[in-house]
Amino acid sequence: MRPQDRVPNELWLEIFGYLPPAAHRSLSSTHRTLYDIARPLGFAEFTLYLYPYEFQPPQTQLDYSLERLNFWGSPKIAPHIGIANLCALPALTHVDFAGVMVVSGERIDPAGLTLRVASFKTRYDYHLNDIWISLLARDTLRELDFDNPVFFARSEILPFPNVQMLTINDLPLNVNDTVTILNKFPNLREFTSDYRTVLRNLTPAQAASIFPVLQKYSGAYENLHIFVQRATLSHITLDAGFDFQRLATELQGITTLPNITSFTAQFTTSARNTFSKTEINTLFTLLPGLTELDLKLIPDPERDGSFTPEPTSFLKMLVSNDLLPSTLQSLSLEWDLFQYDTDSTEANDPIAPDPADVPELATLRAGLMAKCPALTYIFLNGFHFLFLWWKTSSSVWEATAHNIDDAEVLRGQKNERKYGTGPTYIC
Repeated sequence: MRPQDRVPNELWLEIFGYLPPAAHRSLSSTHRTLYDIARPLGFAEFTLYLYPYEFQPPQTQLDYSLERLNFWGSPKIAPHIGIANLCALPALTHVDFAGVMVVSGERIDPAGLTLRVASFKTRYDYHLNDIWISLLARDTLRELDFDNPVFFARSEILPFPNVQMLTINDLPLNVNDTVTILNKFPNLREFTSDYRTVLRNLTPAQAASIFPVLQKYSGAYENLHIFVQRATLSHITLDAGFDFQRLATELQGITTLPNITSFTAQFTTSARNTFSKTEINTLFTLLPGLTELDLKLIPDPERDGSFTPEPTSFLKMLVSNDLLPSTLQSLSLEWDLFQYDTDSTEANDPIAPDPADVPELATLRAGLMAKCPALTYIFLNGFHFLFLWWKTSSSVWEATAHNIDDAEVLRGQKNERKYGTGPTYIC
């Protein structure tokens, strides 16, 4: 074929873009020229972490990261790396990195570069945020995870109407700037943040403008008052331990939230701030339509030394509770029973309950299912004992541990089953 008769590489790349990923791999192995043309289509995900010397990850994680670093630095792959080259990869959908620097001498022109990915995540790269934000394509981006999105407060940064998942770890102290940043995501469905500053003194218009169609909130309880007003909100995850009375105060004036189907929280307990029948009744009255409940009760060492309700008595109370939502499908209850010695930084093992006081857990499960016939998952972690019942479309897994060692083994099996790293057990 004469050079003037050859099809331009750009046209081949456009044609190859319609092929499935498996075909790209086959195509790359047929001819060196086709390999060079089709190679950019093989990059759908770019993940790169450079660990600082003071942070020492587990050896297995470090080995995996070094293997990836060798891959991205290899002669065949390295030419595709760099901001400009990443923007040129037509099949790239996900970028995730930490501690990455701009290549020396690389010139970034946002007017001529666009990173057309669906998911973008960066950590520990505050100084690069302004570069990346200018490159992100608004029509393709669906998921964004940033440490410090202060750059979004600038007036020249237009909204991202298609972003549905947002995770941020910091926000400016200025409330107006924070509202401006959050308003850049008008169609957000899921918001996650460990931002601790309370957003108070908002005008009604400001409060209503923040994530008007939000469905899932994960963060501080202090800002929950903004988002529970959304009729679309169905999932709440509160990220730190606090006593239940603070949540009741935060939601003061709200009697019921029937749209909330999932609730996850950690409540601290002390002699003055217990979590017993009154609190559980208040919670079930507030959330009558729950399908998923995940609670962890922990002692508050700063108040009264240590105190937490006995799981055995709590479980008996729970089964007999008339306000238990009949809609429940998943129930997880955990107790952190470590007792804190005020004269020592070490935790002491709590005293095991009298075996006679531990309810028959299989009978307890039957009682819960009688009140909640839709249940498919029950996890009861009482530290000294553990019960797990898991029903799927094809099997039922039920297991009980009556001491700390057996409970630890069972927790490992639970994680294997949950994350797909181990076999399926039927007990």
